[in-house]
Amino acid sequence: WVIPTWLFFECMPTKLPQYILPVFPALAILSAYAILDKTAKNTRMIKILVVIWGCVSVLFSCAFLGIPLALHLPLSHIPSAYFASSILAITSIFAVIWIFKQRYVIAMTTLIIGNSLGFGIGYQYFLPELTPVWTSQTIVNAINHTIPGEINDKNPLIVVGYSEPSLVFLLGTHAVRFEDVPHAVQLLEQNQKQTHTYVLVEKDNQDNFLSEAQKDHLNINTSPIENITSFNYTKG
Repeated sequence: WVIPTWLFFECMPTKLPQYILPVFPALAILSAYAILDKTAKNTRMIKILVVIWGCVSVLFSCAFLGIPLALHLPLSHIPSAYFASSILAITSIFAVIWIFKQRYVIAMTTLIIGNSLGFGIGYQYFLPELTPVWTSQTIVNAINHTIPGEINDKNPLIVVGYSEPSLVFLLGTHAVRFEDVPHAVQLLEQNQKQTHTYVLVEKDNQDNFLSEAQKDHLNINTSPIENITSFNYTKG
């Protein structure tokens, strides 16, 4: 059931770490079978697959360097990228060497220790530094800086073009309303008696939103208070 589960979650734009927990028993069974199956260890196909896995693993480890560059972040500010990338690459290379020498227990031990160190550094130090990826947290930080205390259950943030559930977790269930442009403008019209109503608009929807909101018969005054630059990984 590994492949159906993987395909299912790949189709979902957002996911939480615990969603893939049902896959671990299947992976453990396959791993145990591969270690104990003595008839398949020395075949040509297995060796080819091991080499392919090693190359993919090394390339994957380079992602720790490539991702900051893609996000225009200086690597000098993220030293953890070098450590995580180096540990994972070296671990993969040594694991392939041990497998070819038929030292499978040592190879497995190398992978467990190396991946624990590499991914530990990645999760603890590397990922938190990728601030452009954490769009919802960036939004919350901007709200706390520019309009502290203004967003609440009675005056929720209207969000257009961005639908990441993590924003709800950070602000509160009733403090966020995800709407399309027509409904967002309708809410603005209904809330004109309030001092301020705050709307977060993704740039692809901005022109349409302003065009609808500034129609004469609506009498809605809009003014920008903050421009947020981030990478919306659910849509690019």
